[in-house]
Amino acid sequence: MDNNFKVLELEYKENPIKNGEYIDISDKLLDKRNYIFNINGIVSGIYIYEFFNKDIDFNKIINTFKKYSKMYNNRGDYAGIVDKTKLYPSYHKYINENTKYNKYKTRVDKSSTCKYAFSNGCKYMVLNKDKTHYKNNKKELELLLNKDIIKPINKELKHFFDVNNNNNIFGFWNELIFNCNTRSAIHSDINNKDDLSCLCSLSTDTEKLPYTNLNLPDFNISIPFKNNSSILIMNLKHIRHSNDIIKEDLLKYRYSFVLYNK
Repeated sequence: MDNNFKVLELEYKENPIKNGEYIDISDKLLDKRNYIFNINGIVSGIYIYEFFNKDIDFNKIINTFKKYSKMYNNRGDYAGIVDKTKLYPSYHKYINENTKYNKYKTRVDKSSTCKYAFSNGCKYMVLNKDKTHYKNNKKELELLLNKDIIKPINKELKHFFDVNNNNNIFGFWNELIFNCNTRSAIHSDINNKDDLSCLCSLSTDTEKLPYTNLNLPDFNISIPFKNNSSILIMNLKHIRHSNDIIKEDLLKYRYSFVLYNK
């Protein structure tokens, strides 16, 4: 891993684009470089281009997580503006001229005809100490993650940020979400307990999908993730973010996971 970092002062300029929409940002950061992101002179994030050991079997990690992943309709802004084509047919009857939505139209509100709110479908898995698939497979998951993924990330976290190791199942963090085949719309992780989270982008075929870009629309920059390699530790609770364009036929290779606190 290259230990040289370029310090970049991010300048906030609110983008009028709304949560739940998509944006392509042409101002891409230079490839093959590590960054420290400052906001008002304070370190708010770090990006490491080649962080993970090349010998890590990410396909094994992806295939393990896929076993526990299901389709859900509760991701709100992340899943984009409600679209019938992204909903199960059983939800279509709730979409009509009387349908009420949240502020950004990324979630259908409860109503007299529908007893629950819902968003576009997204396939994912959440891992924490209370999940049955964690309890039943604790040793396997720890062997898969701890040495090569969790411990190196936490070591880097404590090098740059003044945080306590909370002895959670992922060191500082107590939860992991694994996302399948999704291009995220503009959102912030406002429901997280702590500001910092760690984002990693994965691919089952790095020749066909070697990179995916994470956009920060209110700072007008796009961060190029080298799949199965790069990490970003950043205040994603308050900073809006989304994925840059990903061709539809390449989404089948795309996965990601995020460490955070709930």
